[in-house]
Amino acid sequence: MKQSKYQPLGRWIRVDKRLAIYLRDRWTCGLCGKNLEGLPRRQITLDHIIPKSRQGGNDPTNIYTCCIECNASRQDKPLPADKEQHIKKITSRPLEPYLWKARKMLEDEKSRESES
Repeated sequence: MKQSKYQPLGRWIRVDKRLAIYLRDRWTCGLCGKNLEGLPRRQITLDHIIPKSRQGGNDPTNIYTCCIECNASRQDKPLPADKEQHIKKITSRPLEPYLWKARKMLEDEKSRESES
């Protein structure tokens, strides 16, 4: 299978988990609120609430969907105070239902490729 359209060049997180986070967050940047659905994969990123440089992990409760512009401008700074509660509410949603849907979408993508 070629690289999924849901996985950018970085491989630090599994493609199904990445897609599940996008789905959980409704394809919306947690910082600016921009709808990211359908944009090129390089413009959709995941950002850490507690940056990795400050010992933040890759647990889904520490990761949210973010546009490339907001991710680059935030760097390893703390979350803006006016966005922190909103982002923590989003990341508190259980990931399991979204993982199921993400895996189904990836299976469908793979079967479409094998048919062509």
